[in-house]
Amino acid sequence: MNEAERKVLFADLDRERAEHPRIQPENMLKFLFQGILGPGHLLASRAETVRRIRAEIGQDRPECREDAFISPVGRYLRLSLPAACAAGLDADMIAALMIGSERPSDSREEVIRACNLYADRLPGEPGEALRKQALRLRDPSFLPSHSEMYRTAYAPSYRLISRAFEPLLPVTAYLAGRVREGGIIAIDGPCASGKSTLADQLAAILGAKVVHTDDYVVPHSRKTPERLAIPGGNCDSERLIQEVLTPFAEGREGCVRPYDCHADALLPGNRLDPGGILILEGSYSLLPAVRQLTRASVFVSATLETRLMRLAVRESPESLERFKTRWIPLEEAYFAAYGLPDADCFVYETK
Repeated sequence: MNEAERKVLFADLDRERAEHPRIQPENMLKFLFQGILGPGHLLASRAETVRRIRAEIGQDRPECREDAFISPVGRYLRLSLPAACAAGLDADMIAALMIGSERPSDSREEVIRACNLYADRLPGEPGEALRKQALRLRDPSFLPSHSEMYRTAYAPSYRLISRAFEPLLPVTAYLAGRVREGGIIAIDGPCASGKSTLADQLAAILGAKVVHTDDYVVPHSRKTPERLAIPGGNCDSERLIQEVLTPFAEGREGCVRPYDCHADALLPGNRLDPGGILILEGSYSLLPAVRQLTRASVFVSATLETRLMRLAVRESPESLERFKTRWIPLEEAYFAAYGLPDADCFVYETK
């Protein structure tokens, strides 16, 4: 942990002390331990992680005034289990967030050092008590826990996740409410806005399958001027609907057969099993005929300057120019024709 990270963690602990006046040195130790070492000690296996979360969610719990959805702990967040459940997140999703959180390289000695440094900021007895608590970390089997006074006053019930997941929590909660029993999510937006990245992140959290509209470009033989004049006409939505979306929506087996533009041929198909959640990602995912089969719509947005910077990194100069003169205008015409994003879209901003 570097000095800047430690400064953030100490500021978070200052806030924790102000908001929880009955905090004890044991709780300060736990706070610093979590902020430096993360949730790793709770991740014996995914199944066990899910089981423990379900057990805690099912417990009777006294009324508590401390159920903020999230609260910062250095490079991590405490995610309130009651608030997360109320927002629609289940034990599997919370476990996925924990498992996907970063694993720090810091040691218990770093926690002890942080405790001693923070103790210097405390007056008299509280500082000495924190130093004594920190020495318990020399026993490798010791894990910090909340004091009884803290438990009685605040009834803490949370799990630790990476702070990097904070932007994902609102869209995850929105989708959890829409596809709790399964269904299709459509993720659309302009090129280089971050659609694929978001789809992969959500797939890991929701346990979803992903299909890309880039695999469903209209074959060269059908790229007539009349076809391309239709907003979104470059997408082979007919085949996408027939082979993938309708079967999935009806609980039947489908088939994903990507189209190779360079070879002008369909690649071998892969079976798409029914059930669960399917994420359709890419430009033209919100075409009206496609959208009729979805349960949730996400529109990913970023400034044109940001998107051009991303394209400049991944594309050749010639390809970048094609995006500027052809693909971006076609996307803008499609968005304008169908009024996207509309009120039924969750708009997700990337930077």
